[in-house]
Amino acid sequence: MHEKIAIKLANQIAQLNYDNTVLQVQNEEKDARIAELEQLLDDATKGDN
Repeated sequence: MHEKIAIKLANQIAQLNYDNTVLQVQNEEKDARIAELEQLLDDATKGDN
């Protein structure tokens, strides 16, 4: 019985670690996109001064 519980918990931990990795990658991609958009905004507003 304890072995089944341990296996279930290990599987849940593995799934959470995977989900966390996916979210970290998505956040990095969003951060990169934000940086691109900030650069575009900066470039676009330089001509206004």
